[in-house]
Amino acid sequence: MPLLNNEKRSLLAFLTSKALAFSYKEQFFPQIFPFFKIGLSNAVILKSFDFSYSVFFALCVLKSFAACTISGTLFSPFFIVSFVQSVFSGSLMYAVNKLHRNSVFGLSALGAAFSAVVQILFCSFYMKQDLSVFLGPMLFFSLFSSVLSASVALKLKFDFSSIDDSGDSSCKKSVGSEQKSIQEKQMSKTKFYILIFCITGFSVAIFFVKNLILLTIFLAVCLCLQFFAKRKFRLLNHLFLWAFIILVPFLLNQNSSELLLENIRRALRLSCSIALSQACTKIKFPKNSMIALTLKNFNEEV
Repeated sequence: MPLLNNEKRSLLAFLTSKALAFSYKEQFFPQIFPFFKIGLSNAVILKSFDFSYSVFFALCVLKSFAACTISGTLFSPFFIVSFVQSVFSGSLMYAVNKLHRNSVFGLSALGAAFSAVVQILFCSFYMKQDLSVFLGPMLFFSLFSSVLSASVALKLKFDFSSIDDSGDSSCKKSVGSEQKSIQEKQMSKTKFYILIFCITGFSVAIFFVKNLILLTIFLAVCLCLQFFAKRKFRLLNHLFLWAFIILVPFLLNQNSSELLLENIRRALRLSCSIALSQACTKIKFPKNSMIALTLKNFNEEV
């Protein structure tokens, strides 16, 4: 985000780190539905309508990236859902807020309802089945989560005086050492982008594999990577994920052996992408990037 000055960068990092604190706490609750989250981080979004839309939009984008980074879903389809929900539901609430005929609870309910529709549409697309029957329960849970998020938002008070927008200008360097530092940073960024490109390519390729044995091997490899990255394996979340994907067709009276095999493939692919994403939480982002600054603030807070 090169167009943002130091003050806005620091503000975004500060707000996003607050949102991440809520997302971090949500990780300790098992996800009964694969794509459903309480969304307490939206409390920060609800407190940010007074900023310009450029800052608000950047906050929604950064919140999605950062939340998926710490939760270990950055290289999985869950990131796409998170990104669409965060950007579009946030923009919708921001636009309605300009009408000045609303409340925090109303805006929160609007954003949560939009997010529920996005989740159902994505699940239906991924599983190639009509899951609209779950929209009612999802909207009910969303109403509950929206009330909770709005209640938290009303109690939030930010101390903006603690924001440091001084940047990295505290130390002076000679011309030679500065050029060397720039070259090292460019080399580091190049390696980082190549690594991200390779990981993204592999995570996308997984979803084109149909052989169950090969998918099982990929899952074992990804779990090993997660183990070596010393990232905790949350078995319960995987079990809920598999139960949802495999059992839902039977609840909808769509039980065939061919569909069962395809849903096992879908569950394997999602588990692979999640395990891979979990392992990649150890990746270090470029030092001066917004994600790195946000994660630094978050680590200091928690």
